[in-house]
Amino acid sequence: MEYVGITDAESFKLMDILSINDAAALISGASPSDVDYDSQYNFFFLNEQNRSYTNSSKMSFNIAMTSLTRSITAGRLKANIVSTLNDQRVSKSNLQSDWIVLNGIDTTETMIDRENLKNWLEDRGVYPPLLFPNGKKDDYMNPDHLHYAPKLAVCVKAWEVAQTADLQGETYKQFMTDWISKNASSYGVENQSVKVFESLASISNWATKGGRAKNKHTLPLEEHSDASSKEIEIHKELIAILPNINISEHEKDDLPF
Repeated sequence: MEYVGITDAESFKLMDILSINDAAALISGASPSDVDYDSQYNFFFLNEQNRSYTNSSKMSFNIAMTSLTRSITAGRLKANIVSTLNDQRVSKSNLQSDWIVLNGIDTTETMIDRENLKNWLEDRGVYPPLLFPNGKKDDYMNPDHLHYAPKLAVCVKAWEVAQTADLQGETYKQFMTDWISKNASSYGVENQSVKVFESLASISNWATKGGRAKNKHTLPLEEHSDASSKEIEIHKELIAILPNINISEHEKDDLPF
């Protein structure tokens, strides 16, 4: 009986420690074994001897190589760095700082922990299938996700809708109960009782103390004209208090403008 072995995708899962070349290949949807080196022009590329790659994959590989190397150099991606002594350059962060001599990074020997790489990608909202076979962690609203949970999805959506809803005097829980009962089937929650809808709304409800929602109104600035001071909102955070000042005609003549 011939032993078939594991698939390429399964092989990639065994790679806990990755070189920059390996990481760039997986990000671009390529096999790390296809990364080759052109000694004449001094660059790495995807060799298509065993399989063909799209122009998009080739471009992604080049961009990933550059991005990974730069992030490691800047300290934004943790790695065990191996330098190339024959590739030195000087750098400074600003005109007042001292020059620093930097060695190049060996992309074949510099190693990245798989989890550090995945965290770096997640921070940038990038989820390559070869590194995230189950999709991104917060893809809970996608019904095609392997671990899609209908009740979780409808609870999250009810919470989002309630943020900007016109409650018409209802409590948040009442509003979300009604919304869930009308929309639950769209998220895969079928044939449920009112009690279930109320239970789901309780999960989404942050106003656990009860009571009806209070609408907050801010009067226009002109409606405060007879007050002793005016409040002007600056950048929505800074408040300047401007007192009413009566300036006489004589004082106006002394103003420089």
